[in-house]
Amino acid sequence: MTPPPDARIDEVLRDARARVDRAHQQPADAEWLLAHVLGKSRSWLYAHMDDVLEAEPAARFEAELARRIAGEPLAYITGRKGFWRFELLVTPDTLVPRPETELLVELAQQRLERHLHPRLVAGLVGLPVGLRVVGLQAPVELEGVGRPAPERHHRRRRARG
Repeated sequence: MTPPPDARIDEVLRDARARVDRAHQQPADAEWLLAHVLGKSRSWLYAHMDDVLEAEPAARFEAELARRIAGEPLAYITGRKGFWRFELLVTPDTLVPRPETELLVELAQQRLERHLHPRLVAGLVGLPVGLRVVGLQAPVELEGVGRPAPERHHRRRRARG
C-alpha cells in the first residue's frame, strides 16, 4: 500500500501509525522507520510534516513498514539500537537490549557502588554474550571509571621444564 505520489509526510505517518497500531506494535515505530529511510531525525520529520514524500523513499518506507507490521523488531530493520549512551549496531544474530536491561545496569551500579571499589568494577569480565552490553555500560556509569570493561581471555601458560 504505497502512499500516493503527492502524499505529505503527515499523511503518510498518520496512515502508517494506524497500521502499526493495528498490528499491536508501537505507533512511534512508524516515525522511527521514516526517519531512518530519509536519513533524518524524528524532530526533522515534525518540522517538515508538510513536505511531500518522494516515490523512492516512499517505496522503501513501505517495505520496511511491512516488515515491522509483520513483527520484525525495529532494531533489526534499522540496524541500530540505542542503549544508554551507546548506539549499538544490530543484526538478526544479535540479542537486542531491552529496557529491562537498562534497569539491570542501574541496579547493578547501585549495588556495586555500595560494595566494591570503582576500579575493581572496571575489571569485571566474563559476562555471557547476551549480557556483554551490560558490561559495556555498568563501568562507564560508575564514578571514576572512564572506559568500558574490556573483554579478556586469560590463558595460563605451562612452564616447560
